[in-house]
Amino acid sequence: MMRKKIVLVEDEEILRQNLEEILKFNDFDVYSFEDGLSALEQIEMIKPDIIISDLMMPGIDGYELLSKVKSKSTTMHIPFILLSARVEKSERDRCYALGANQYLIKPLKTFDLIKNIQSLLQY
Repeated sequence: MMRKKIVLVEDEEILRQNLEEILKFNDFDVYSFEDGLSALEQIEMIKPDIIISDLMMPGIDGYELLSKVKSKSTTMHIPFILLSARVEKSERDRCYALGANQYLIKPLKTFDLIKNIQSLLQY
């Protein structure tokens, strides 16, 4: 079985590295980026099975990345998980309205992240 590809977008280096390790340990191929613009430039080429992105980032934030991915016919089908420290329901609602499949609150529990990924990928 081919390993599933995940695009990970997180501007906090230590968190990005930790998430990358966790995902690789769980048998995913991980393509990580520190900002939305670099990820956006590569997503169509990588053809990920899922995208996980931080919400608050400099430049292109998670909202804009999500909007751009969901507005293209070549990428709109890709499940999208947003990560944020923001707990307000209005933030979550805005993300779902833009097409997010899941909204997870930081700090993340590894089990929750993996469970959500597997659920979206229909394991």
